[in-house]
Amino acid sequence: MLRMRSRSRRAGLPIAWLPAPLAALLVVATTVTVWVAGLAQPVAAAVTLTFAGRMGPAELGAYTKLLNAYKQSHPGIEIRIENYDASQYDNKILVEMAAGNAPDVMYIHYTRFPQYAKSGALTDLTPFIEADKFDLNQFFPATLMQLRYNGKTGLAIPRETSSITMFYNTDLFDKQGLPYPTANWTYDDLLEYARKLTRDTNGDGTNEFWGINAPTAWFLRVNVLWAFGGDILNPSYTQYVMDQPAAVNAIQWIADLFWKHKVAPPNNQPYFSTGQVGMMYAGYWDIGYNAKQNFKWDVQILPQGPAGRFVRVATGGHAIPAGSKHKKEAWELLKYLSSHEAMLVLAESGTSMPALRSAALTPAVISGYPEHRRLFVESLQYGRVDPVTTVWDKMIAELDKALGPVWTNEKTAAQALSGVRPIIDTLLKQQ
Repeated sequence: MLRMRSRSRRAGLPIAWLPAPLAALLVVATTVTVWVAGLAQPVAAAVTLTFAGRMGPAELGAYTKLLNAYKQSHPGIEIRIENYDASQYDNKILVEMAAGNAPDVMYIHYTRFPQYAKSGALTDLTPFIEADKFDLNQFFPATLMQLRYNGKTGLAIPRETSSITMFYNTDLFDKQGLPYPTANWTYDDLLEYARKLTRDTNGDGTNEFWGINAPTAWFLRVNVLWAFGGDILNPSYTQYVMDQPAAVNAIQWIADLFWKHKVAPPNNQPYFSTGQVGMMYAGYWDIGYNAKQNFKWDVQILPQGPAGRFVRVATGGHAIPAGSKHKKEAWELLKYLSSHEAMLVLAESGTSMPALRSAALTPAVISGYPEHRRLFVESLQYGRVDPVTTVWDKMIAELDKALGPVWTNEKTAAQALSGVRPIIDTLLKQQ
């Protein structure tokens, strides 16, 4: 049997020594050689795609399952996964882009999307969308809106939407003989529940059980902010308004959970997952983190506040960096990850609620544990989006820094929110 080895001309291996009929079979730059019945046959060289994400264990497991299935059905494709901690993810991706080593498909969160879009770091997918008649209207409108830049869609495809709800420990409610929260509950009801759930069971002066984990994180506190009639920026996203009375009252209400009412544990420890806390503001992704707890829990829509009921909705998606060297193959992978079937795999892991309407309304998403899981979808009717700008991450970092002393009772909400105004105003001018 005649054995042959072939490499690219770029590798410096000549093929002139081969018999002409066999040499003609070799497209050296783009093929590798396999043996079939004693004859060498050319097949397309494997393309290695890099998928980048910021995945926890459950989400990583879901993506690994999806990408392995894709490789099996696409023999010419290899896929390498890059997974970074969420706190480092965007900086890692930006460094890779600057070095010319951008991934081929990446997860992108709406809060950082404007920065990527403004810098030209994303591939315009419009030609692919139009050629394949890919229907963007199959996604929830809010997800498309949050992945739009200067009125343009097509720079990313929505993966998930999310709504913030309230998780509550039904075991603790039952022990105290409390009825479960209903859809018409208010912030006054929430506070009353929290008081009754907070207990020092052994009389040592330290509570063993707490009413609630206070919503101090930016994506949680904004729900309270809106419910009290406040906001972060004006409607045109050009002026800071979080130092106005309604917003100040909302932030002070959160701080008072710690220090005035004493129903939230200092530093939010212990956490809901320990079984020692009655309630917490939570996203769909928290299902995956709490699915196997040794206590029973359920979910309810957020309470109504003085200004109404508002629920933060958020979007994540997939994009192809402008620096991808395999855009056509990356688009095929992105389409697969945007399919009904793929979104169900991610949803079943309890880490994301599909942006695809058909997938979001399937039993895999709206049924199962917790019992009222469907309320994540029903909450979307109260949805509201953050005033995300190209300086959003810097703005949130400054607000978090300013509010730290409020959560530790060193400053009032009014002092902190007025004190940070000059910094936020300066950032807004950089848009």
